[in-house]
This record gives sequence, structure tokens and C-alpha cells, in this order.
Amino acid sequence: MRKSYSFLLLTLFFSMNLLAQSAIQNALSSHGFEKVLIEEEAELIWVFFEHRNFRNPAESMAFASKIIRAHTDKFLVFIPVFHNRPMGKYFGKEFLFKEIDKSDRQLFFQGTATPYRFNLRLMPDITAQFGFLENPLATRTNLIVDTRIYLARGLALHTGMTVPLVNSLDKRDVRPHLSPTHFSYFLSFNSRHFFLLQAGTFFSDRYGGDFQYRYSPLSSAFSMGVSTSLTGYYLQSWNALRIGGIKLPTWNFDISYAIGRLGLDIQLRVGQFLYGDKGGRLDLIRQYGNVDFGLHYSYTTLDQGIGAQVAFPLFPGKLFRSKHVELRATEEFRWEYQYRPNYPKAAKDFRTGTPRLDNVLRQYRSAFIQGIR
Repeated sequence: MRKSYSFLLLTLFFSMNLLAQSAIQNALSSHGFEKVLIEEEAELIWVFFEHRNFRNPAESMAFASKIIRAHTDKFLVFIPVFHNRPMGKYFGKEFLFKEIDKSDRQLFFQGTATPYRFNLRLMPDITAQFGFLENPLATRTNLIVDTRIYLARGLALHTGMTVPLVNSLDKRDVRPHLSPTHFSYFLSFNSRHFFLLQAGTFFSDRYGGDFQYRYSPLSSAFSMGVSTSLTGYYLQSWNALRIGGIKLPTWNFDISYAIGRLGLDIQLRVGQFLYGDKGGRLDLIRQYGNVDFGLHYSYTTLDQGIGAQVAFPLFPGKLFRSKHVELRATEEFRWEYQYRPNYPKAAKDFRTGTPRLDNVLRQYRSAFIQGIR
């Protein structure tokens, strides 16, 4: 009789835990969280998640805390996910950091996390040139409607449509056409080593392949990275595709140091840029929550110049959301202006459609998260 009574109590305890986990999971999912997995212990809850409306995981963890506190007061350990891979463990009011380990990855990969939604993203694509006598500000503005389809762990297809809106810059076709389309593969080890490999078509009218590696301990202020690409020129229009040959490769090495309490990142990069010029670039990037603002100076074999950049999520983020589909504004709109007196193409890069590793990992660094909270 006592054994039966103990068994019933044990069954009731586990049933209540499962109900609580399910309620938290459903609440987070209804607010846009994806890949949600809740694992509960006696006084501890592990929360795996991804939320693509936020650039900075500190903002998403603060949002998740408010939702979960309506269901439990247990100690929370957050493990944010990027491209279906856990990044690190954050806990406490300041989201203190601890590296991910093998058991944490197994817990996530063997668990049953909520799926990704079919996520449609609206993103403006703006190209501008200043200084023409007849047209002081010439612009080409497109609206990109794209999506990322996850095919396997870390592997995704990025594609969509480009809708031209305004073009006073050149004579390109103003009818909708396929936007930059590429495969990307993201790999991470122990919150220290990160790889990103991409192949397909990119912005700046480039096609080919791009490889990035970064040694970036998320608990450290120091990081370094290498990247290389091999691309050619292409021009996509409504009914035609022009493809040029593969050009010079690019290669870059950079070192970066974060002053977390100031939200400041100092980055020095040297290498060969898109048009074959060799040289370096110094960036000072200040982080304000979800917004990055930066100033830079570059010097290459073609020219020298100064410039500024800004990256921020477009308000209001979510436009429509159901259980399986979401329409949203981009989580990162990045705009950069460079002034070069002699050769505008000096120290040029191209965008792939997925933020570069240094811009992604900067958001996860514990120094930045503690510095901006």
C-alpha cells in the first residue's frame, strides 16, 4: 500500500513538472521564441531558445525572464541558440556567462525543442552616392522579402525576392527578381571556436564562396578571426542573368578587444579587399543595447578614407505571427558610409545576407552583455 502511495505521489510530481514545462514552452513560443526546450530540476530550469527579432541575446533573455516569472520562481539558466546551435550559458540578473559543454549540447540535441517557423523578413537595401553635380544624392532602394530555411543542424538556405522601389543611381531593371540566395553552414565548439561557410549569390553583385573562422571566447574581451572569399561578378534582372569570371580572392585577419563597461569594441583588420587592394582598417564600435554605432579609418594601396556605420533592428519587428508562420522586419539593418577622396572602391567588402561572425559574436560576449545591462 505504501509503495502504491509513493508511486502515485511520484507520478503526480512528474506530471505537474511536465505541465509546468509545457506551459512555459507554450508561453515563450507565443511571444516569438523558437527552438524552445525547457529542462527542469529541483530548483533550476534550463531554457534553450532562439528569438530572431532580437540582435542582442541580453534583450531576449530579459524578455523571457518576464514571461517565465509568471509560471515559476526557480533559478533560470538561459542557453541562447544561433542557427540551431547552443552558444553559451547565462544566469543571474546580470546574465553571467559560463561556457557550453558537451553535456549541454547533448541535452539540446537529444531533446524535443519547438520547431522554427516559416519566417518571412522585410529588409531595405539602400545604395547611395553623394557628390554628383546634377544629382547630389543618387540612390537605389530595394525592398527584400527573404527567408531562411533550416535544412539540418547549422545548415540553412537563405533566399527571397528583391522588389525595386526607387532608382536614381543607374539603369538597372526595376522589376522584381531573385534576391541574394546562398547556403550557409554554422559550426561552433565550446563557446570559443566558430566557423561560417557560405556559397551562392551575395550583395554587391557577387557570387561564389565565403569562409569565416573566429576564435572568440565569449567570456573574454579578446577575439581574433580570419576570413577569405573567392567571388565573381553577376547581375540579376527579371529575365536575365549575367555572370562574370572569378576575380581576385579576399583575405583578412583581425584582432578585437572589448571594453564591456563602455560597450566599446576596438577592431584592427588587415588583408586584401574586394578590388585587390591591400591594407588595413581600424574600427571603433559602440554598442547601445540593440544598436551598434561605429567609426572607422582605412588605408590601402588604392586610397585612404574615413567613415561611419550603424546597425539596428527595424521597428516594430513582428508584423504577423502564427504558430507556424511569422512576418517581421529585419533584426539587423546595417548602413555604412565611407568618404574616399580618390578611389571610392578602396577597402570594400560585400555583404552575404547573414551578419558576419564578428558582428554576431559581439552580441554574445559576456563583457558586452554585462556592460549594457
